[in-house]
Amino acid sequence: MEKILIRLPADRTQLGNLCIVDDNSTILFGPIACLGKSDNEAALQHNNVKRLSIYPYGDTPLGDYVPARISAHAPPGDMGNRVIWLQGLDGDALVAASNGRLGLAIHAGRGDTGGPYSGLFPTDGCVRISDTSMDALALFMGDNVLPISVVQA
Repeated sequence: MEKILIRLPADRTQLGNLCIVDDNSTILFGPIACLGKSDNEAALQHNNVKRLSIYPYGDTPLGDYVPARISAHAPPGDMGNRVIWLQGLDGDALVAASNGRLGLAIHAGRGDTGGPYSGLFPTDGCVRISDTSMDALALFMGDNVLPISVVQA
C-alpha cells in the first residue's frame, strides 16, 4: 500500500522531505522539501519554549497518522487552499494528541518565497510544503486516502 512518508531532521531548522512510497519503499512521488518546525514566538507564547513535539505549539510529532486525503481549505491563506489533516495513531503523534494537540496538518500557504527556511515559514507545528508542491501532490494523490508516517531522518 502506498503511504506518505515525511522525513524530518532532528534539527528542525533544517528542511526535511515528503514523498509517497510503495510497500518496497520505492519512491512514487517526490521527494519535495518540507518544514516541520514550530514558530518560536508561538511556542514561547504557549509555554513550550523548547518546541517539544508532544505539547501544543511544538515541532511536528513523529509517528503514524490516520490515513487521510487532501481536502479543500477555505478560505485560502496561511495554510494554502488545500490541507491534509493529521490525527495521531502512535508514537509521539499519539502522545501529542492525548496532550491536546489538535489541528495538525500538511499544508502550504504564505507563498513559495520569502520564508526563512528556503522559502518556507514555520507553522504552529504542522508540516509546511510550498504551494507548488501542494498542487503537484494533489494532482498525484487525486481522491486517494493514504496513511502518513513522520520519521526522523
